Amino acid sequence: MKKNNKYIWFLLIIIFLTLLSRPTVSVNEPFFNRKKIILMGDSMLKNNQYVKPKQSVEYLLKQKHSNTIIVAKDNSHIANLPEQFDKIKSSIDKHTEIIISIGGNDILYYNQNKHINKYYYNRIDRLFTLFEKTIKKLFKDTKATIYFLNIYYPKSNSYKKYHNLISEWNQQLKMFTKKHKYHLIEVDKLFRHATDFTNDIETGSGGGGWVNKNIGISFENCLLNKTNFSGANLSGC
Repeated sequence: MKKNNKYIWFLLIIIFLTLLSRPTVSVNEPFFNRKKIILMGDSMLKNNQYVKPKQSVEYLLKQKHSNTIIVAKDNSHIANLPEQFDKIKSSIDKHTEIIISIGGNDILYYNQNKHINKYYYNRIDRLFTLFEKTIKKLFKDTKATIYFLNIYYPKSNSYKKYHNLISEWNQQLKMFTKKHKYHLIEVDKLFRHATDFTNDIETGSGGGGWVNKNIGISFENCLLNKTNFSGANLSGC
């Protein structure tokens, strides 16, 4: 587990660098005084039950930025986004940054349970249409800045059969975010090895030694190139 710790720090610092590099506030007012961060979606952003209490995304993020709202929930699907959105819609303003991780559970659910809904079985195009309609409906008039996390590739043999579906989803998401001027954080480039996961599919937790050593270089790369944070593309920088 300790070996996995750096990857949650990767994700958190990607989020921080992505948000910090956006010139959305006056230089006369501290960045975190006005910025509001909202996490929506699934266990990628709500991983409390898979890690130690002080190693979750929620805990670590709130240590750096108290003005954080977490409505993400383990095992969430696209259909759960409207319920999550209802909890935070009154809090959204032009200083709000919303980060969303969704889609992975839908891919698993509909392809592991073909008998439940054959319409979405092995059809990422149809599943992504559901996602696209949901996002457009929820955020059509939003003043917030929206970021999406793509889906990583679990390395367990039990999940490798879904890699083609995940790849298709990630390609669709990349086109969608570009078309609608949303922002994309490609976490699939961070989680690459079997040791990066717990329970075969959930991301691990972590200590920050490796990140502390490399954060200066990574920050500079983010600001200058908008890419190349430990291999992850930060198109939201």
